[in-house]
Amino acid sequence: MATPYIDLAGGCEKILRYMGDLTKTNNPFLLGRKTGMLDALLDPENGSIKLDLNNTQAGKKFVKSKVVYKVRAKACEILEDADVPSICDSGDEPAENSVDVTINKHISTKVITFSNEKMINICQDTQPFVDEYLMSYIRALREHASEFLLAQADAAIGVNRHQNGDADTAAGAYKTKKILGTDSTTGTIVPLFANYSDFLLDYQYNQLSGTPRFVGEGNLQKFMQLQKFSCCNADGVAYDNAIANAGAAFYLDQAANSVLGTNRFLSFAPNVLHLLWFNENTNININTETERHIVIPDPVYPKLKWDLDFRWDCNKSWNFKVSAWLDLFSAYQPDSFSAEASPAGSPACDDELVGMTGVFGYTATS
Repeated sequence: MATPYIDLAGGCEKILRYMGDLTKTNNPFLLGRKTGMLDALLDPENGSIKLDLNNTQAGKKFVKSKVVYKVRAKACEILEDADVPSICDSGDEPAENSVDVTINKHISTKVITFSNEKMINICQDTQPFVDEYLMSYIRALREHASEFLLAQADAAIGVNRHQNGDADTAAGAYKTKKILGTDSTTGTIVPLFANYSDFLLDYQYNQLSGTPRFVGEGNLQKFMQLQKFSCCNADGVAYDNAIANAGAAFYLDQAANSVLGTNRFLSFAPNVLHLLWFNENTNININTETERHIVIPDPVYPKLKWDLDFRWDCNKSWNFKVSAWLDLFSAYQPDSFSAEASPAGSPACDDELVGMTGVFGYTATS
């Protein structure tokens, strides 16, 4: 096997270009995972980034806001016959609940240094050389962000009620469903659409509307392939076409097995999980020839912005790092469907959706 080392002395620019041409889009420096969790959250149908929740707290490097919500009336609270009150009776004022929304997760590259001497030795201008590394680190940041968001969504899994009469799946647990079988004649693997349809029926049984989002990989991805369903974050696939037959918006995330567990995937309703994002450089915006503290757009997800800190130091070196603040907010709170009566004078009875968060976990088996 030939050594990967190449002497760059002489016409190195031609050699560098030729090495890139050899691999085209499969250049190992540019490869990256599918980040389906980010795709699902940034989908316009999901409300994209909730920048309207970002209210800067003076002197603090995070944002905080308050969201007020109501608890729905329950059918079991309705009174009958002799219990029906007079309009002249004293009533109870419904109480509103609230939750603080904070952005606490800070992710960043390490400080990367490029010496001027190195720039000269590799025969490449400073700007193109740094740009290549900048794009690589932004890709790594995206992948790390998607892993964090997957873990946060996993922690938000609530009770799952099943339309076929199975016992409810507890909060934080995954319901196992076989979606790949074996043809008795040919021995080939076949998709089991009847079992897959239980995912869609469960979603409806939990009284949710819109198109469910599925985020995962493994057996779910293979089912989609065999069933000839499209993935919503596949290149060149229109969103409407992807969900037309599947009845769900499937987003491939190639970190799902490692974060959630092998062949586990998430199902959640649109506008339940919201990506929160904050850039501290927005209030700094220093942009000179030797120092920059600016906000730059993500080359793949333009709605995402990154803090770029870049400076020239006394050692004739360029230092830079890229960072951002993010978090995941769930619009369904633990008491959105609670057993506690609201208002306090109402009959004490459980809501049928108690514990349901709009986020469900499944394990797809074969």
